[in-house]
Amino acid sequence: MSSDFPDHTFGVTVNVHLPAPSGTTINSKAFEDANFTSAESPRTLDVNAALGRNGQDGYIICDGLGDIKVQFSNDGISYGDQHTLKEGWAMSLKGLDIDSIKITWVSDSSYYILVV
Repeated sequence: MSSDFPDHTFGVTVNVHLPAPSGTTINSKAFEDANFTSAESPRTLDVNAALGRNGQDGYIICDGLGDIKVQFSNDGISYGDQHTLKEGWAMSLKGLDIDSIKITWVSDSSYYILVV
C-alpha cells in the first residue's frame, strides 16, 4: 500500500532577517560539529565570548542522523529546559538573550548553529 504514495524529499529553509541599526556592524558566529558524539557531550558554546555580547538571533539545525538536546542560558550559569532537535529539525533563536548554548548528545548526530 505504501507504494501508492509519492516519494517526497523534505528540506529545511531558515530565513533570518538581520537589519543592522544605523552606524553599527553585525557580528555573527557559527558553531558546527559534523560528527557530534557522546564523548563530546555536553558541549557548552560561549556565545557571549564569541560575539562580545549576548546573541539575539540566528538558528540551530540538527543536520545529522541522530538527535541532540539544546539548552540556553542568558547569564552563562543557569540554563532553561532542554529542547530536543531531531534529524532535519531547525530552531530559530530570534528574540532570545543567549550568553551560552549547551548541546547534549542523544544519538550520533551533527549540528550547525549561527548566532548574531
